[in-house]
Amino acid sequence: LIVGFVGTGIGSLFLGVRFFNLVNAASEGYNRFQFISSGFLVLMFILAVALITGIGGPGQSVGDLYYSTWLGFCVSISILVESYRELNRLEENGGIESDTMMMVQHHGQLYKEFYDG
Repeated sequence: LIVGFVGTGIGSLFLGVRFFNLVNAASEGYNRFQFISSGFLVLMFILAVALITGIGGPGQSVGDLYYSTWLGFCVSISILVESYRELNRLEENGGIESDTMMMVQHHGQLYKEFYDG
């Protein structure tokens, strides 16, 4: 129950920040905080999987609770991996998202081709 509340709270926080543009989503600080938060969620789901699906746990037998706990763990791992990739992209591009960087480079090339030749 606690894992669900904390996961929902952290997810809602990031959703609200991105929806209302409260923080520049391309900033390294925001993405670092997102990476740390998703790492915290992975640790919580490791504990949840051990307690819920372990011997004597309420989700010991295969059923909805068993599968949803493991699915939540897998989703938290994928969010952590994606956060890590985005953080690396930002560090490589000097704080600009890779898609934005590619678009700027493409428009720069078009501009140069148009005016140079």
